Amino acid sequence: MKWVQFQWFACVVGVVALASQAHAQTAAIGLNFTGTTRGNDSTFNPPDSMGAVGPSHIVEMINGQYAVYDKAHGGTLDKRSLNDFFDAFGPGFDGPFTFDPRVIYDPFAQRWYATAVDNVGAANNIHMAVSVSANPLDGWRAFKVDSDSDDDRWADFPQLGYNADGVVVMANMFTVPGSGASGSQVSSVIVGKSDLINSATPSFTLLEDQKQNTGSSTQPTVDLDNVGGELLMFSARISSVNLNLLGVSRVIDPASATPSISSFGLINIDDFADAPNADQPGAKPNLNSGTDRIQTSVVRVGGSFWGVRSGADPVTGNAGVQWFQVDAATNFLFHQGFISESGLDLIYPSIAVNAFGDIVIGMTGSGENQFASSYAVVGKQLDPLGPVEFGDLMLLKAGVSDFERLDSQNRNRWGDYSSTVVDPSDPRRFWTFQEFVHDTDQWGVQITELIVPEPSALALLGLGGVVLASRRRRP
Repeated sequence: MKWVQFQWFACVVGVVALASQAHAQTAAIGLNFTGTTRGNDSTFNPPDSMGAVGPSHIVEMINGQYAVYDKAHGGTLDKRSLNDFFDAFGPGFDGPFTFDPRVIYDPFAQRWYATAVDNVGAANNIHMAVSVSANPLDGWRAFKVDSDSDDDRWADFPQLGYNADGVVVMANMFTVPGSGASGSQVSSVIVGKSDLINSATPSFTLLEDQKQNTGSSTQPTVDLDNVGGELLMFSARISSVNLNLLGVSRVIDPASATPSISSFGLINIDDFADAPNADQPGAKPNLNSGTDRIQTSVVRVGGSFWGVRSGADPVTGNAGVQWFQVDAATNFLFHQGFISESGLDLIYPSIAVNAFGDIVIGMTGSGENQFASSYAVVGKQLDPLGPVEFGDLMLLKAGVSDFERLDSQNRNRWGDYSSTVVDPSDPRRFWTFQEFVHDTDQWGVQITELIVPEPSALALLGLGGVVLASRRRRP
């Protein structure tokens, strides 16, 4: 049994009604292949499944590995370690390795952007890279930024976003052992997009240790509306006691020589308990599900911001996915909901939305009777203020065995994030990069193309009114 909660709001005075339901959505599976696997290509754990798609290429960038594939057939065109990537295209890295990479494709600038950090647990650098063309095989330019001038904190979990004017990396800053510093902070690297693309040595601004009251693990938005000016950022964990808030901050004048960051506001959102660790068949420890922070990109499409995070289903207790839609003009929470599946824990979700209101959320699913596998669910919003309807969970690649790789904190690590994107050449095509068990105690990254139906010319008739929360059980 699947339990899905929908909640949405539209402000028109005088009428109260329950929403009409859009048609349940599905998609055809197109190209579907396994990218990097542990043991064959990377020795890291976890991989941090991450990828993006351009006009003709797929780029996978995970812990330990950079790869480029032919988008038509999935053939490998380039493959090298993540270390080799930053050595080849930039000034090199500090410490034993680079980690926590992110990559996105900007269809407006026709460039790829990437980031990572190095030298875990010690004074380190934030790395940024930009491709020289829409073809990643033509090469990249990379540079690194000392993450903390005092070297008493180190950067972790960088997050990457852009708008029409700038590209932003946000990173969590943790104390270096023995430094005497205390408390975590947030730092950012801000680069004007034109300078990043056109200059061999782009100017950047580092804003160090700027703790905001809007929380940590701040996700700069990926702006597919291509709007200039301030760039908004979202975070979910404001404090240990205020988990029902989304924090919103903004980068002001990202293309200028003196950009700044300020808190923008807090948005009330349904409070779900932290997701439990994901069950798996057999006696091995459950898979670590991370926290309720926003782990992957928040996207701006059609005047709305869309994001996801993990949580616990209040009915079954299973790990599931909370999604939200925020109006870009008013900062008002239009819609939110929760997706879960009986017998499965759904962890490390990522979301993509196109201009026709099609929504794809990719994730890992695991349970007592299901090895960790790649899944997705497809949704539809026919009207920007109307309800959102999701179809059934789709199995994209089944895991084949159980998994155990404990870290120094005795966690059976799985994560820390995944990626789902819209194809820049065809908005009906989505791509998701999800982790699954490739072999006993070995992960793999499944790269899957999902093709949604042609957009309908029909739209929901506007009811006008305040639409109340609705819940539905589906067998």
